[in-house]
Amino acid sequence: MFKYLIILLSTSMSAFAQYFLKVGVGRTNLLDSFKNHNLFYTLKIVFTDFYIIIGFSLYFLSAVFWLFVLSKFNLSKAYPLASLGYVFTLMIGFYFLNEPVNLMSILAIILIISGVFVLSYSN
Repeated sequence: MFKYLIILLSTSMSAFAQYFLKVGVGRTNLLDSFKNHNLFYTLKIVFTDFYIIIGFSLYFLSAVFWLFVLSKFNLSKAYPLASLGYVFTLMIGFYFLNEPVNLMSILAIILIISGVFVLSYSN
């Protein structure tokens, strides 16, 4: 059971990393910075933004937890479980960024969860 909790932790951290990167990029106005300045100035902006730093940090921690997952599961079983990240990302986008969710998105999420459930109980 513990190894499944680590999967949930890793995939949810990865999804929250996406959220922080999205917010950080929105705050830095990255495209305008790249157009009006050189690459080094743009990189300085990126790597000094609090939200982007949090996003990269969460990605790093997520990868560390994912190493544990890979040590406990066969790759062919572990990697499809990473698709739970799509579920978490959709929910984060909906709740925190007010992104729309339509019927097709909901059906896709149901298919992903069903696939993960079937896969996790297969031999």
